[in-house]
Amino acid sequence: MARSLSWKIPPSVRLTLLVVFLLLISSQCAECAQTLRSSGWDSGDILRRFKLMSPGSGWVTTGPPEYGGVSTHLYWTDDGGQNWRQLIPWDIPVGRLWQIFFVDRLHGWVLTTEALEPQENAPFYLLSTEDGGKHWRKLQLERSSFDLFDKGNIRYFPSQMFFSDSKHGWILWHWQLPLFWRDTLLGTSDGGRTWMRLDDPAGSGPLQFVSAQDGWIAGVAEYPESFGAPEDTLLWRTHDGGWNWKPVTISVPKNSAEEGFYVVAVRFRNMRDGMVAAGLQRDGVTYGFVNCYTGDGGKTWRFSQFNALGATPSISNEHIFWSVDRRETKGTLQMEGEAISFTLPAGLSQGGKFLDLDFLDDSNAWVEYRDGSRFLLLSTTDRGKTSRLIFPPQHVTGGPSSEPPKTTPPK
Repeated sequence: MARSLSWKIPPSVRLTLLVVFLLLISSQCAECAQTLRSSGWDSGDILRRFKLMSPGSGWVTTGPPEYGGVSTHLYWTDDGGQNWRQLIPWDIPVGRLWQIFFVDRLHGWVLTTEALEPQENAPFYLLSTEDGGKHWRKLQLERSSFDLFDKGNIRYFPSQMFFSDSKHGWILWHWQLPLFWRDTLLGTSDGGRTWMRLDDPAGSGPLQFVSAQDGWIAGVAEYPESFGAPEDTLLWRTHDGGWNWKPVTISVPKNSAEEGFYVVAVRFRNMRDGMVAAGLQRDGVTYGFVNCYTGDGGKTWRFSQFNALGATPSISNEHIFWSVDRRETKGTLQMEGEAISFTLPAGLSQGGKFLDLDFLDDSNAWVEYRDGSRFLLLSTTDRGKTSRLIFPPQHVTGGPSSEPPKTTPPK
């Protein structure tokens, strides 16, 4: 009978092999901890924001319920939400995630401040990655360097960040009083390493660039026709990276001079073909929404509209989708005025409400659904004919920031 091999190995060698084995196991566990398999959405942090980057891939943010709409954690999935990884390492304190933008799965930027609540002269930091979150560069943005000063309770805050490619980006900052506001635009051409202040834009956005030089922003007329009249939003375009802007009128059909409209979302494929989602107001109260399409850079437009007190748009590559709150019903999803029949996963209440939505194209989308007190994320690959729940991981509040988030099974 053959003797056990362990008796032929000296004790010192066995100890060495044991240490190596434990190190290997520890390394594998650490690697597994970076990829978190989610299994629930019932406690801890709740869903805040999300973006579908490609079919099956995208990011979400979560945050503790006690901080309102504040996002504190950022996760990424490449398999339709079955597994997630936290993008920002545990040893980088981030506090509040203000703005997030990815041009692809490798290049991304996160604008953050360690102050979870508004504080005077709170420092902002720009985190940037070129390898999908494996490594991050951290830059403190000194607002005083760009003449962005807080005064009393009035503070500049970043309202939007946009990158046209891995090098060229913009951050829009907003400052507002009851009857006066100001917007400031910063630009970078080296991926966010350095920034410069551009001439102040003509509005508060939304903002989009289709190239390093060509872009669009929603704003107001330079000289309103009369004080107190409804202020229609205009589009402004630039051909020099945001230094100078020229107005483009959107002639939305209106029933009277007392009506006004405002831009909610903008998406252009180039400087000619674009879509605008806008709201309609009467006496300062929203009563409807309108889809605006142009194929000649804004010279002419075609429109379709619908009445509703509240709606949230998502512009895909071809159409404008809406989550519509009709008050008297549970809410609907629609595309260009036509309702979308969205099939909910088994077990969800049919009396819930659709909230935010992100259509990548005419088939693939993530949709937020409120079922009682739960805010759930649904995924569809066939425009709602079928859907399923996806559960990002949860960071349990109150624990050390160095600990990975935990998951709990659905109830």
